[in-house]
Amino acid sequence: MGGRGVADPVQVTLTEGTNIAVALSPDGETLAFDLVGRIWVMPAAGGVAEPLTDPLGDARQPAWSPDGSRIAFQAYWDGNYHVWSVAGDGTGLRQHTHGPAFSPDGGIYGAYGLLAADDPSLFDDPRVETFFPWARDAARAPGDMVLARRLAEDMASLPRRVLEAGGRVVAGTDSPINPSGLSLLAEMEAMVRYGKMRAVDVLRAATSESARALGYEGRLGVVAPGALADLIVIGGDPTADIRAVRDLRAVIHGGMVHDAPSLLQRPG
Repeated sequence: MGGRGVADPVQVTLTEGTNIAVALSPDGETLAFDLVGRIWVMPAAGGVAEPLTDPLGDARQPAWSPDGSRIAFQAYWDGNYHVWSVAGDGTGLRQHTHGPAFSPDGGIYGAYGLLAADDPSLFDDPRVETFFPWARDAARAPGDMVLARRLAEDMASLPRRVLEAGGRVVAGTDSPINPSGLSLLAEMEAMVRYGKMRAVDVLRAATSESARALGYEGRLGVVAPGALADLIVIGGDPTADIRAVRDLRAVIHGGMVHDAPSLLQRPG
């Protein structure tokens, strides 16, 4: 056949697939899943699947919003993977993240150095003084605080925007770039201070949502019958002030209670 022509459409019936991400709607009625680069929905009890996205975005990893009105997912429509969401009927497609982009001076900024400058009390912790006595001096404050704060606010707001779009957020760290343990506390505070994320959502990201992502939902990250009873006791309400997570008073591990000072004593 000479030249390039338009191919006739061919209908294909799929009965199975591999590497498919599936999410059940909060009311238990509808499945959202990715298949051949599209997001689909179908009744949980069985039936016909309907596509919500076109086949050109390589859309993947659907997640329902808590009220079941929207589905968040990642897609490649603008030349990079970003977070998008769409209503359950396929309308109201929205893009929630953009980039990547360089800072004006080509540098790389994180929230740790900025937080160390904004809140030096981060280092007023006997654990830091015991394990990382060099941490205070090693934390580099940004040269341009105004620019660094603007960049950190934009960066730290991403988890909140993902959560608002119906996605899942787990807490991470920059360890070992920043001191282990301290880096987690700094990330949690940065998400609240600069990202305007609710403290309770940050706590979930560091506990129950992390357990869920690792496949330990109901066993780790929660206080419930049958869950592993490894707990910490702190001296304040972290939902009112996320910095309260630093005020460690005791650790409960394996049914034994250890007060914080005893854990910092050298053996022997």
